[in-house]
Amino acid sequence: MKFSLIPSSNNLGESTMSIQDYYALTDTDVRSNLNNESKVTFSKLEDLPRFLNSKNNVAAKSNNFVTISSIANLSDKIKLDFYGIFNTAEQEENYSRELLFKSPQNLDEINENNKIIEKNYFGVLQLKSIYKPYKNSVLTLNNYINIDNTTQDKDIENLTNEKYINTKETNKPKKN
Repeated sequence: MKFSLIPSSNNLGESTMSIQDYYALTDTDVRSNLNNESKVTFSKLEDLPRFLNSKNNVAAKSNNFVTISSIANLSDKIKLDFYGIFNTAEQEENYSRELLFKSPQNLDEINENNKIIEKNYFGVLQLKSIYKPYKNSVLTLNNYINIDNTTQDKDIENLTNEKYINTKETNKPKKN
């Protein structure tokens, strides 16, 4: 039996995986491609979890990553291969802007503060079972589970000519 565990944790804003890693782990068509055919994936950055493309341009960011792998030969005919990858990321983004609108009669000023907190829980589990009943026959069973749960909390404050408006929203971005 072989077993490995690789943990990584930081609050420095260093990403624990790249966009390419994310696609390789979540696209089951790529993993099950037996002929090694090339594939092109088109997507928009808005479709990805924000922690993958924010770089270090955030107020705060923490990442926790664990990978676990195990291979077990239960007998001469049965082999199990398991791996799991888990990642949690939490980041806070703050944006401020001031807008001035001048007209001959008025001067309108808008101050806006945006705060976005994103929490992402990501996991990939694979269990591959191999059974070789005879010398020239093999039965392989692949099981995959993808967990990709993202929550965004937005807090938007507007101050317009002494009128204060606060908007709060929580959403879970859709995955394609």
